[in-house]
Amino acid sequence: MERLIKHGFVSAGYWFLEDNNIHYSLYSCRKAKEVLYAFIYQGEVKYIGKTDQEIEKRMYGYRRPNKSQSTNIKVHNNIREILDAGKRIDILILVNTNPQQHGDYIVNLAAGLEGRLISNIKPEWNGRSKNNLTKAMNKIIKKTETTNDIIPNIITTKFDITLRNTYYDRGFFNVPTVYTGCFGQDGKDIEMRLENKSSKTIIGKIDRKDNRKTDRLGTPRIKGSTQLREWIQENFEPQEVMKIEVLSRTSIRLYK
Repeated sequence: MERLIKHGFVSAGYWFLEDNNIHYSLYSCRKAKEVLYAFIYQGEVKYIGKTDQEIEKRMYGYRRPNKSQSTNIKVHNNIREILDAGKRIDILILVNTNPQQHGDYIVNLAAGLEGRLISNIKPEWNGRSKNNLTKAMNKIIKKTETTNDIIPNIITTKFDITLRNTYYDRGFFNVPTVYTGCFGQDGKDIEMRLENKSSKTIIGKIDRKDNRKTDRLGTPRIKGSTQLREWIQENFEPQEVMKIEVLSRTSIRLYK
């Protein structure tokens, strides 16, 4: 899993069970094409795949596989087995945001990396039999509780923000791209627990539209307006570092 993060994979969604059927939620990169994707269970890479389709269409193939699609059926069954145990599977993707041209051709980063990553990481669902998977899953399920994670536990939930002038003067900040999947959808309210010389809780907004003009991932911008600006200016100097702890997809803690 750490190798994937280093290669630029970001959290984009998760699989869950509803009405006894498997479903997926993608909170970023829904329309991204020519991407690598990975399914993560409790920090372990279970599957790596590549698609030229929009990522949401590829995920639908696992959710509702045709009878002739043996790979889709195998992955569907593997996902279902984990979800039936009350667990969640996270979805990571790698989008080529800086495509390289070689002569008349655009280099497909996903095609170039897929085989090497599978060879090095050896994900359990890339080629392993269902019987072996079932034995491994039974051991895991016996040791784990059947509660769903609140936020993706694939990466650390703490990061730093340098308070450059726009953040300091206007009361907002952009989330680093690698943490984009730890936050809710565009327009959702977000609780901000402000702790330092003065402590209080305010409600801000998650804005994914502003950054989509230059960042197709829709990296979140957290807006706190006047209340956040006043708290920042009371507790920090420009260019100082503000620490962020993600408590859930709609709740964060800010401190010095």
